[in-house]
Amino acid sequence: MTAFLLAGSVAFAAENKERISDKDVVDAYAYYLGRLLVLRQEHLDFRDEGFRWNKIIHRPVGGVKWANPNLDVAYSEAWVGIDKNSCTMLEVPKITGRYYTIQVLNGWGETTSNINERTFPRHASGKFAYCLKDSTVALGPDVEKVILPSAKSRILARVELGADPSQAVALQKQIKLYSIGTPVIAKPVAIQIFTNKNLPGITAFDNASAVLASEADINPGMEELQAKVRSIQNAAKGSERTRLNEVIRTRAIPDFGAHFFEIGSSG
Repeated sequence: MTAFLLAGSVAFAAENKERISDKDVVDAYAYYLGRLLVLRQEHLDFRDEGFRWNKIIHRPVGGVKWANPNLDVAYSEAWVGIDKNSCTMLEVPKITGRYYTIQVLNGWGETTSNINERTFPRHASGKFAYCLKDSTVALGPDVEKVILPSAKSRILARVELGADPSQAVALQKQIKLYSIGTPVIAKPVAIQIFTNKNLPGITAFDNASAVLASEADINPGMEELQAKVRSIQNAAKGSERTRLNEVIRTRAIPDFGAHFFEIGSSG
């Protein structure tokens, strides 16, 4: 009898050790969803939108599909893939008296580079090279080297339409992107493809370790949140799975939606 009670106590302690608070689930979900959204974008862009690595797509004016686009700019998009032995070249025409920017986002949606006349006042146009820190690629003296922290990035370029949209489109089409070398680009981590109206539940955490490992978070202090994500993955393998899924459905997703609406309406 004593041995039975002892064994039960050990099992109870182990289960409680794995138990994650509802608040931790809400916080971890909001954090982890940020990475999942970028991964989803990568999957869908190459599957449905005809993207190719290091090739820019110039959208027609008004031709973007995402919610709430800026209607006063021409958009261009691309995915950059680089490694130690390759860089991606960007050529920007001289643009004066007109807003423009070539924004680079990493796998967490963080801006890692933004080329325009304010951030690069001495080299606002011409040739740029996106490279990793340990790149071995030799570049010409007329090339501005831009170090990116990750092997994969997404570009979002904007050119102000202004009083002459046709001139803006002509400038937009002069923006070029191409690779130097032949980069080895990893396939995106497999995830459940979801819609904005049907965000994923606990199944999204089944391969959380691989998702987190696929792209480093460059922000300091994220270790605690990543540990919570991994804890949910581990706990979801046992009896906690149903409860965790319920917390995600009834608290984490509504909480994320409420904050997303607040951010969108404040803009």
